[in-house]
Amino acid sequence: MKKMIKELKIYFKETPFNTLRNHILLFIVTFFSATFTQYALINEENEIKKILLSLSYSVPVMIILFSHEMGHYLFARRNNVEVTLPYFIPFPFLNQIGTLGAYIRMRTLPPDRASLFDIAFWGPAMSFLLSIPVTIIGLLLAENSPVVSESAEFHFGTPYIIDILAKLFTNFSETDYLVSHPMVFAGWVGFLVTAINLFPIGQLDGGHIAYAFFGKRQKNVSFLFMVIIFILSFEFAGWLFFAAMIYIMVGLRHPPIYEHHIEKLNLKRKKMALLSVLMLTLCFMPVPIYIHDEAIRPRTPVPHHIDDEFRVENNTDLPKDKVYRVF
Repeated sequence: MKKMIKELKIYFKETPFNTLRNHILLFIVTFFSATFTQYALINEENEIKKILLSLSYSVPVMIILFSHEMGHYLFARRNNVEVTLPYFIPFPFLNQIGTLGAYIRMRTLPPDRASLFDIAFWGPAMSFLLSIPVTIIGLLLAENSPVVSESAEFHFGTPYIIDILAKLFTNFSETDYLVSHPMVFAGWVGFLVTAINLFPIGQLDGGHIAYAFFGKRQKNVSFLFMVIIFILSFEFAGWLFFAAMIYIMVGLRHPPIYEHHIEKLNLKRKKMALLSVLMLTLCFMPVPIYIHDEAIRPRTPVPHHIDDEFRVENNTDLPKDKVYRVF
């Protein structure tokens, strides 16, 4: 925490006021977007309680997204990579989440594979770790005071991690997930963000991790995972749209970093790479959403594409036709 505050102070001193104002305004607008999106869905007559329930979603979601970005930011600064603060993206329309996530611009490239790995790994690691206590608190609250959503046409899948947490900390059965709480919703979003970002494709976080681990062979892993997504699209058609969007936005191949750095990752980072696979397994939902006609719905949202990314700005040392991202 002290290191993060120190780095933020340095950034604030180095950044023009107009740029800082943009960061702050986007954060505030996204916060209200997430809050009011949930406010419209909660079936509660007491106005004060309805607002508090909305905040019990938007506050943890913003913390999770911000921490994800700070994981990238701090390790980028630690490795002397120039980056900006997060740009949050409000999106209150056609989206129960209220945001499309956030991104960070990266002005210079990581100097080696180890740096690339660290920058990519600690984003999803932070969102995963923070989503766990958020979900636990939400499940405990849901046991005592379930919240009914007005989003009656959808039912949402649950990742393994929420099933595990429910069995460890509550008396929920599988069918009880139809009754939930906004904080479970927030945790679900956090796990969804973590899973999507850990896909080993292109310039998603998982793509960076795979490139740091496999080098140019990352394209084979990326292609294999796209085939898996295509197969899953027979169960959930949304994956086909998502695969097409990923292919258009980031492609399958990871753009090269400095080719003369060909050293392999050390044992510690190899273990961390296995942890990233475990996180993906625990957070992934083969069918995130399906139609259901019961009266009571889970508080989890329609999974729209959320991404947080690093974009490299103009730099004379970098190929001008390349855009480098960390999602």
